[in-house]
Amino acid sequence: MDLDHIALATLNPTSALAQIVGELGATITEGGDAPDFRWVQSRVGDGKKGMTVEVITPRSDSGDSFLTKFIARHGEGQHHITFKVDSLRDAIDQATLAGYHPTGISFEDPEWFEAFLSPREAQGTVIQLAQANPSPGTWIKRWADHGKRGTPLGRPIWWEDPLEPAANRAFLKRIVMRTDSITSSLGLWCGLLGGVPEYETDESIDLSWPGGRILVVEDPGSTPGFERLEVESLVAMPATRIAGAAMHFSQTK
Repeated sequence: MDLDHIALATLNPTSALAQIVGELGATITEGGDAPDFRWVQSRVGDGKKGMTVEVITPRSDSGDSFLTKFIARHGEGQHHITFKVDSLRDAIDQATLAGYHPTGISFEDPEWFEAFLSPREAQGTVIQLAQANPSPGTWIKRWADHGKRGTPLGRPIWWEDPLEPAANRAFLKRIVMRTDSITSSLGLWCGLLGGVPEYETDESIDLSWPGGRILVVEDPGSTPGFERLEVESLVAMPATRIAGAAMHFSQTK
């Protein structure tokens, strides 16, 4: 089990990418089309440090899709967190035995199996469990399409190229999730999803995976859910929002 990326839903992907690349110095890595939405992923950091952020947006021809409904109901902002698994069937069995009710289970695409946990069961956010099975032929084609160094993987490249990346690359340090009880949240974050506690206080616990970190903060009486993204930068930067998601910065030397 590994934390793969966090997804932000927006109606204006061009603006979101302009901030992610132009202000944070991120690198667009890949993107593509799905039946109801389009997606593009960027690495906020580098290969050794940082995390991946996915921007998702409804297709103009998608009609009353799940993403259109989500944005209409909740506004732009954090949509889901994806965890990659070695076996989706095993992950579904483990989730079911633990009392969860996976939904949206799909094995239709031989290269991408997926299932979801609803916000009611997943501390106020959608959790996507995904098993990627790219065939050798697919990877050969994707790298052939990749072309020159620095060109994102995937087709079609539907997004507008943002401005030049910021000179000072920022690093996405962690996702911050809010809970009304840390104790009750650990069954999800540590038990099912395999987060490793790095340090904890009476009011928070910092969890890690190879692909990233999540800080769970306790706010008794609050509604569990996404709180913010925390980013490290070499230069001082004010708090902002990207695709509706709050982003706080700390300056590093």
